[in-house]
Amino acid sequence: MTNKQRLVKILKYLKQEGGKTSPPNKLGLSPSQVDIIDNVFLSGKITVKKLSDSLNLKPPTISVSVKKLEHINVLKREPHEEDGRVALLRLTKKGFNLYNQIEKYRAAKVNTILNRLNPTEQNQMLILLEKALKDD
Repeated sequence: MTNKQRLVKILKYLKQEGGKTSPPNKLGLSPSQVDIIDNVFLSGKITVKKLSDSLNLKPPTISVSVKKLEHINVLKREPHEEDGRVALLRLTKKGFNLYNQIEKYRAAKVNTILNRLNPTEQNQMLILLEKALKDD
């Protein structure tokens, strides 16, 4: 098996680790919709334009995802206090609950993986991953 094949196998395994269906998958959410939830949580309130810039996606793409998230009551649009032409996105109570479920799921996956390694191996793995993912 080539290194490329091994890495693909590892990435697939990481996606499926834990055997449980992730909270977003239970709702039929895409990875980009989860990214939107993450960004809105971190921002508190954010415009579609800033969200599209942050995720490097076009506003029409963001709008489709936002509409789905609004439809399932995860996001809510509010008028901008200073500019009535602009809407701000924020998480609803259901959105905050979903975000917390996602974080809990992520933490459980990370713990499962890290618990298989001793602290030295954990550190080595993290150093190598940081090196491989480094933006130069």
